[in-house]
Amino acid sequence: MARTQDELRTAVHSARNDVPHAIGVNNHMGSKVTADLKTMTWIMQELKVRNMAFIDSRTTVRTVAEDAARGQGVPTNRRHVFLDNERDAAAVRRQLEEAVYRSRLEGEAIAIGHLDEVTVRVLAEELPGISKRGADLVNPSDLVR
Repeated sequence: MARTQDELRTAVHSARNDVPHAIGVNNHMGSKVTADLKTMTWIMQELKVRNMAFIDSRTTVRTVAEDAARGQGVPTNRRHVFLDNERDAAAVRRQLEEAVYRSRLEGEAIAIGHLDEVTVRVLAEELPGISKRGADLVNPSDLVR
């Protein structure tokens, strides 16, 4: 994890160039990094300069990513449900139901999954009827503040 501030700045810049229309990022892995306030502060400073948001995947209970984002004025929120820790259609459906339940209960829920064949197939089947179950799909940018 021992990256310098310049290395982190270069990594954020490179990622931004790879996806130039992105308006935000999230961590897919990196529990060590998201638990390190100094490193996350550097990253958030770079996101702030680029007017980007951050959604914390919460890959560790020791995450400080949201705190770092708020401290730097970066719009942020967190993952509420992982869709596909288990890569099986029934498990993904259960997690999607959990996301619907939480959105109805709490007013919003961010669900994160992998670009995996099973996950994509379940979402393609289930999302068209999700509003009938009491949830509305919105852009992630609508949920960061």
